[in-house]
Amino acid sequence: MNKPRGFTLIELVVVIVILGILAVVAAPKFINLSSDAKVSVIDGVAAAMKFAADETYLKAKINNAADQERSSDSNPPYVEIPAGIFELKYGYPEAWAEDGLDILDMLDISEGIDVCYGDPCSDSSNSSRLQVGYNLSPGTDIPDDADACYVRYNEPGGSQNPSDTEYSIDIRTDGC
Repeated sequence: MNKPRGFTLIELVVVIVILGILAVVAAPKFINLSSDAKVSVIDGVAAAMKFAADETYLKAKINNAADQERSSDSNPPYVEIPAGIFELKYGYPEAWAEDGLDILDMLDISEGIDVCYGDPCSDSSNSSRLQVGYNLSPGTDIPDDADACYVRYNEPGGSQNPSDTEYSIDIRTDGC
């Protein structure tokens, strides 16, 4: 009597077809992980910015600096932490501080994440806007919405901020 050995050709083809179907269904879920990770990073940075701005504002409120158009070391009352004195607008940190601390001093930004001020991007600027994210290079324009992957902090009264007395945060993740 002959004992069957191995698999028939039909069994192998069926297994290959099933594996192909699984690959087609499962692969897109894994391919998009880097985009999802970048969006999560941007969301985390936005949450950290909001927390830092709100925490600074509460301290400014306690120190009677929240209603001033500007406060700093040279324009008291001000907000001081162990790292230094904040430059504030209506109690919220400025995007770029000339002498004191700004919103970026309250954030812990990892390597691989770009930081720039204004538009076009600058690594140092007297700007009312701070962008943190991906594909932001000094000397280049801020990416359009389709290519954008960043969060923007707009200090009170800054360009692209509808409010003169409160900050705003814009999240752009279409290009992540």
